[in-house]
Amino acid sequence: MAIGHHHTPEQFAESSGRVNERFVFGGVRIGDPAYQREKQALIQRYRDMKKQVPLREGLEVIKHFQPFKSESREPADPASPIKQFPYALRKFVAEGLGLKGEKEKDVLFWTAVDSFIDTAFGADAVIEVKSGKGEPPRLVRLDVTLHEPGETKKEEGDNRDRVIIYGEIPDVHESKRTYDETVRKVGEEIIEKLNAQKAVAKAAA
Repeated sequence: MAIGHHHTPEQFAESSGRVNERFVFGGVRIGDPAYQREKQALIQRYRDMKKQVPLREGLEVIKHFQPFKSESREPADPASPIKQFPYALRKFVAEGLGLKGEKEKDVLFWTAVDSFIDTAFGADAVIEVKSGKGEPPRLVRLDVTLHEPGETKKEEGDNRDRVIIYGEIPDVHESKRTYDETVRKVGEEIIEKLNAQKAVAKAAA
């Protein structure tokens, strides 16, 4: 039996996941004609070279099309996300990295929901940490799925820069303890990935 317009439980879960991710992270403004032009130009440039668009370059496109703040046409500040979970998560990561004052703003949150890097890289959001000294920023992809561990092939990919978040993000008003635990767990995984990247970069220097 079809579930709404979905013919299988998997299709229903995928659609529900889209709604969940958009609610938690916000969505990229893919309806903006400028987004479509920039996306297509970048994809075509790499298609001509027979290469995949790098995550970093794709991220630069979606940075220009973050969701607007509810009270204005001003894009969300990646150092102060408008959504509750990203706001708490970014703050946890900054504190965990020991960044204070103005340096705390070196940790940025970018939603990628609905964008082409969501599709190409399994990235619903990206945590970016500026490295300074002319070094490229460190990036960690966040991938939200309603599936349980082992139910998909996500674990089989290259997860050195990816944190998979299983299940729905708890509502802070319904269960603050569970919500805080989720922020801590995901935040610690992000910090672990970022520190590993820093160690690799240091060893290669």
